[in-house]
Amino acid sequence: MATQLWRVGTSGWLVLPAKPTGDGMLYESLAFNLWRQGSLRIDTSDPQWQAPYLAYPDLYVKALQRPAFESPATSRPPLWPLLIAAIYSITGRHEAGFMAVHVVAAVMIAIAQTIAVAITLRCINPHRHHAAAAAGETNNRHQGKRGAGCLRAHLSRVSRCLPSITGAVVACGLAALHGTASDYATDFLTEPLALMLMQLFILSAIWAASNHGQTSSGANDGGPGNDFASGSQRPRPRTGLLEAGVTSTAARWLLPGALFGLLVLSRSVFAVWLPGVCALVGLAAAGAWRQRLVASLSWLAGAITVCLPWWVRNCVVLGAFLPLGTQGPVAVLGGYNDAALRAGGEWRYEAELALRAELAADPSFQQASSVEREKTAGRGGPSSNRALDSEELVGPAPDDVASAGNSLESL
Repeated sequence: MATQLWRVGTSGWLVLPAKPTGDGMLYESLAFNLWRQGSLRIDTSDPQWQAPYLAYPDLYVKALQRPAFESPATSRPPLWPLLIAAIYSITGRHEAGFMAVHVVAAVMIAIAQTIAVAITLRCINPHRHHAAAAAGETNNRHQGKRGAGCLRAHLSRVSRCLPSITGAVVACGLAALHGTASDYATDFLTEPLALMLMQLFILSAIWAASNHGQTSSGANDGGPGNDFASGSQRPRPRTGLLEAGVTSTAARWLLPGALFGLLVLSRSVFAVWLPGVCALVGLAAAGAWRQRLVASLSWLAGAITVCLPWWVRNCVVLGAFLPLGTQGPVAVLGGYNDAALRAGGEWRYEAELALRAELAADPSFQQASSVEREKTAGRGGPSSNRALDSEELVGPAPDDVASAGNSLESL
């Protein structure tokens, strides 16, 4: 955590708002409107929103010269702006507030890296090493804690812990030196929150899978005759139509599901992971097929319950079945086109250039309301095979691909 705080503190962005490149200004605009009037909207024409940026004209002059626009913001996931708005409600929206956002982002990155190190240690040093160490300590007590016997016992424990120590050093070093992860704390982007939520989800999933032998009655719910802790055979009591283990399994996997739902609300791309992760939960859960099925359904119910209000809101606002809003089409446009294929799968802007020019010449699109513009973008734009996020459609088309890339990075 000290490394992350030091990096953001010496970056030059500690007391500044979002960077003029990337999506940070859009998320900050959404957070500003949530904080000021509780509305999920982006409005870059608001003078009060522009004020902190105008205080640094050398940094933001080009960003503020772009044509202003208003959007219902179905294209941006809400969790990170909600957190920024909560910070503003405590600190206000000025240098102290901007600093608090950067510090919170740095802390979230540090938490994610710490959990990653803990998971690494758990994988390197599984339960059998702990059991072996405990057995060694027991033998040592029987032999008496004297001289060479005590020294041998300590050396034995150190040798057993050596893989864990090595893994911890390597994982901590990678976490501390990962400059890309640290850079996210200097902006108002969703990556720090998503990193932390992903690690929390993995940790909770490990907990749910590894505690399958415990129930409130002390009975086993880990499958017929299987006790996870001791390997002994135990009968399972039944409670009505459902076994105690099934009920316990359902309750345990709700938390990982809810955390994954929050992950979707931080970065919409994780919604496409839902089917695959649901299948993996069924494989990771312990017990017979009923426990595994219940674990998958419980996890999925937790995730969908968290996401459902946002999805319903997007469909209502857009008047169409677009639960994820219009963020997806811009990713498809840049990553799934002939130019990207020729570039070996790299993100390309040529397809977006073509659509930008097409929409700039379409009077009906330019005169439409912000909601209709988002709906058109979400359905693929005037051409059925192309789409673009509405807030990235304002303004004239850039003259070449390089300037298009710079323009998109500054949105």
